[in-house]
Amino acid sequence: MADFTNVTFSDKNCSVTAVPLRAAYPVVQWKLTLYTVTFVVSMLGNSFMFLLITTDRQLRTPFNTYVVCLAVSNIINNIAKPFEIVNAWKGVAWAWSETACSLYMYIGWVQLSTLYNLHQVIACVRMWAVIHPQSYRTRNKQTLAVGLCVGVWVYAHLARLPFWILDTAYYRASIIQNGGSCSANTAKQQLYVAISQGILFFIPLIVLIMVTPVVFCARIAQSKKIAARLPVVPVVSGPTSGRGPKQPQRGLFLLGLLSLLAILCWLPNSCFFLMLMIDPGFATTVVPPSVSKVIVAMNIVPSSIDPIIFILSVENLRQAVCRLPTRLRRVRL
Repeated sequence: MADFTNVTFSDKNCSVTAVPLRAAYPVVQWKLTLYTVTFVVSMLGNSFMFLLITTDRQLRTPFNTYVVCLAVSNIINNIAKPFEIVNAWKGVAWAWSETACSLYMYIGWVQLSTLYNLHQVIACVRMWAVIHPQSYRTRNKQTLAVGLCVGVWVYAHLARLPFWILDTAYYRASIIQNGGSCSANTAKQQLYVAISQGILFFIPLIVLIMVTPVVFCARIAQSKKIAARLPVVPVVSGPTSGRGPKQPQRGLFLLGLLSLLAILCWLPNSCFFLMLMIDPGFATTVVPPSVSKVIVAMNIVPSSIDPIIFILSVENLRQAVCRLPTRLRRVRL
């Protein structure tokens, strides 16, 4: 789920847990501030990234297609943030209608998985570019990028949408029956949730963990081979010396940082969710409140950081940002 502050889990012997989540996670000022800041930063950053790429033909490259798809997914997931902001502001578990609850459940149970899997695709594409650069340049076409992005969305919905439909239509209790909170009745589909959680969330994280060191090791090996083939030349002092090779390495480092950030922020949340499935009282009896706050905070950070890292790491995006004042002046004229 996007945030476990509004998710309750049922015990096997009962269909609904009628305990408001405010008892498990007291609403405090930090949560209101955190959700407001991340919502504003993420919406502005991802909207800017989407408009920057879609309005500039020079930026419509296969790799930037993945960036646009990730930005769109972040924007859709941000729709759930105002729900949390108002809940925290009013100091209640859920301040909205049943329809809004269904939308919130869709975003958290279905749409969120696209973020994990898009990060997985971007990491694999990055590994492809480093290990087989010639194949990447010749075969990574726009049609392939679009197909992979669409495939991620279809795959995520095929895997998790049936759970949401069944829960919304048959199993989920009303907000009043659920103690004033908006939550899924996971007890009715516990096996389904466990399997889909592993496929849609843990597998992408495992891939990110495996790909990141492979990319860096391959890049280091390539750099050593190139350095061994180059003739030894005197070092020339000046502002341009040494700038060429550092740019790709900096971009690679930042994209690796993107994967590392996703791992650090999402892995604790996924493990937390798994433990809640095993023991519904895990959130209140085992995890200290301070740790729960950190898990909630870390889970929503990547969507705000993604646009910044992409602009800093992808050269044509940096150049487009530098050209932006000129483009705006031309539009005014």
